[in-house]
Amino acid sequence: MDGAAPLDFEVAKIARVLGKRRTDSEVVVTRRGKTITVRAARPGAAPGEAEQQPIAQFRGDGDGTYALHWSRATGGWESYGISGTLDECLEEVRRDAYGCFWGP
Repeated sequence: MDGAAPLDFEVAKIARVLGKRRTDSEVVVTRRGKTITVRAARPGAAPGEAEQQPIAQFRGDGDGTYALHWSRATGGWESYGISGTLDECLEEVRRDAYGCFWGP
């Protein structure tokens, strides 16, 4: 990728793979520069409202790899300690061995 922003097919792939993980909410994937953010959108308390819960962030390293981040309860993002290909990071979020992304 030579430092380029994530491509649309990468965003679509994340939505497709992680969307299969949730049945109680819609997976919303957005990108800004080299960062892809994943949120779960659920119906809000009032009609027509939606609540979005941050799930994961993939931060492009500029060489075709991503650093994986998870959302702290404080609202900040913290490194998950894994950097790799999009597929490797996606598998880690899907598997969620420690309950950081989807909860216990």
